[in-house]
Amino acid sequence: MVMMRTMIIGMMKKITKTNNTMSKTYFSEFQSDIAVAILSKDDWRYEVMKPLFEVCGFGFAETSSGCVFIDGEVKLNKHELKWVEAHEVAHILLKHTKDRNDKDELDADTLAYKLLSENGYDKSAKLVKQHSIERHGHQI
Repeated sequence: MVMMRTMIIGMMKKITKTNNTMSKTYFSEFQSDIAVAILSKDDWRYEVMKPLFEVCGFGFAETSSGCVFIDGEVKLNKHELKWVEAHEVAHILLKHTKDRNDKDELDADTLAYKLLSENGYDKSAKLVKQHSIERHGHQI
């Protein structure tokens, strides 16, 4: 846990840019002690995380270390990107384990909606609300 967080924090200033792709790391504005890494193929970390992206989708939270990883190879607009970040941060704040269930996903979307709305990301919050029926069977 400490080692993972130390690795991410140590790379916070590193930004790699090639061929219009960018890997970057930063601290989430939703919770200042949560590190977010958006990884693309030009970053060696991407190949390490790729199998997890294939299972988890656009991103995942490593809840024990407080780190969020987002697949930078998936073309997300800025509103979708904030939605993914807020959703994964919510898993960390809610202390979800890696064995998540439908209720955990609903709770994470509900908290993501609140985080996005409170921080002025209205378009991202609207996406969470619009897709909640598809994802959970009812609107949050």
